[in-house]
Amino acid sequence: MKYYKNNQNQIFADEDYVADRVDSGFIKITETQANDILNEKTQNQLIEELKAAVQAELDSNAQDLGYDDINSIGKYIGYDNAFRIECEALGGRTSSSWSYCYVQLALVESGGRTIPTPEVLIAELPVRIV
Repeated sequence: MKYYKNNQNQIFADEDYVADRVDSGFIKITETQANDILNEKTQNQLIEELKAAVQAELDSNAQDLGYDDINSIGKYIGYDNAFRIECEALGGRTSSSWSYCYVQLALVESGGRTIPTPEVLIAELPVRIV
């Protein structure tokens, strides 16, 4: 099988060498290169993975303290109860984490930062509430 790509990284495959593919701007590539292109995630996919990782981290922090997820803390904020201080601290971390996350994602989109791994971004978030 012969593999080719166009200037938009679209992959084409033929059983035999096809001269008109190369003559019309296609570039011959290896099977490994074709697979790498096909498996490459887009920047938008990576950004969505980062957002999901931040959400999972915030949910995990709340769950470690006995809540269902980060959204469940809202019912304990705004009035006196045994969980108010802890939930307000979790809410503060949530707000600060998302603010930081969106600043970093804007830097990625503008070219001011390379896209971090989920683990790196999570390590950069405000400290967990314990």
